[in-house]
Amino acid sequence: MPYESAHDLPSFIELKQQLKGVKLFQFLIPKERRLNVEELQEQIQRLGDLADRFYVVLGERNWIFHDDLSITKIEEILNDAPDAATAEARLIGYYQNENTLKFMMLRLRSMDALRKREHLVRYALDDYKAGRYYACTHVLLSVMDGFVNEFETVRRGLHARKPEELDGWDSIIGHHRGLARVHKVFTKGRTKPNENPVYELHRNGIVHGSILNFNNEVVATKAWNYLFAVVDWAKAKEKASRPKPEQPSWADTFKKIADNGRVKRALDEWQPENLGKDSDGFTSHKAYEATDRFLTSWRNKNYGGMAQSVNNRERDAHGNGFPRLIRQSYEGFDLESFEINFIDHRTAAICVVSVKLFMAGGEEKEGKLRWVYESPDGEPTPSSMDGEWHLVHWNYYMVAGRT
Repeated sequence: MPYESAHDLPSFIELKQQLKGVKLFQFLIPKERRLNVEELQEQIQRLGDLADRFYVVLGERNWIFHDDLSITKIEEILNDAPDAATAEARLIGYYQNENTLKFMMLRLRSMDALRKREHLVRYALDDYKAGRYYACTHVLLSVMDGFVNEFETVRRGLHARKPEELDGWDSIIGHHRGLARVHKVFTKGRTKPNENPVYELHRNGIVHGSILNFNNEVVATKAWNYLFAVVDWAKAKEKASRPKPEQPSWADTFKKIADNGRVKRALDEWQPENLGKDSDGFTSHKAYEATDRFLTSWRNKNYGGMAQSVNNRERDAHGNGFPRLIRQSYEGFDLESFEINFIDHRTAAICVVSVKLFMAGGEEKEGKLRWVYESPDGEPTPSSMDGEWHLVHWNYYMVAGRT
């Protein structure tokens, strides 16, 4: 059943109960290691209240609160907007920020059925930024249908799902004003041609050509919003199907809460950086060090070292044979020396480093290395947290195959 409030989610209830238990035994823990229970309780209350407020203000306009939304940004939108129309316009502005969608898209790579559609999502982003909202909407609708169709053994696309199938267990999208309710609007039948402006994501009318005037930022942004809500639904399905793990200790539970809070604060505080050779902090930037390490390994034909520079998912997928694949990709492209020229730290977890490559035989190439900052467990995370820069693309032609 849908949740009447975000505070009704099982994980919220469990955390609140655990916090009450910790209070009773705080005196047993050394002072320097005691948890700030009051602060953690305030964080839980803040998140639950914010999700409920979001749906009160924007639920009737069919927006969905999903996990990738910044708590701080959504609070600013809701606090400053005098009415729902203004809040909607500011929410769209938040999605249109240069870094918002790029960071949200990182999470799509964690699911196989979405990772193989990543190129389509990037096409949609290009269309969205260029104002081709009709194209962006069509592409994202196809991505969602294909992903949901492939996600489960029962082969049915998103458009063929009933609203009750999209209840998200222990997920914020499972709110009674969340994904399942909006899905009724998404799949509402539209057969008669409609030439009036439309501002809802009516999938059937758009795909089948009966809705003719949907080329606007509202519909396209709702397509992005819906995509990330569907990802939350899929993750909730996976979570519900897994055997319940052993109950974590209170210390483990509160460490996770504290870590999540630090990630949110790090994202909110992060500012982009553009560093050239003469910039302070250029050579000490961790992406500079990672680039130097990778290119030195390439120069020395240390393919195992090159493999260690690649993101965790690629390393896990290829296993012990990964260095051999890298050798095959770089065979015949001998690097004699290199220069690291520019660091474009464009989002909290993404960095692009421009280099000049001096190849054997005297050829010079301009290369770009795209890095993702990953936590110790392999998840993208803000670069101010614990973690390392790893290459997103490792193939020679993605790194240096430019004339």
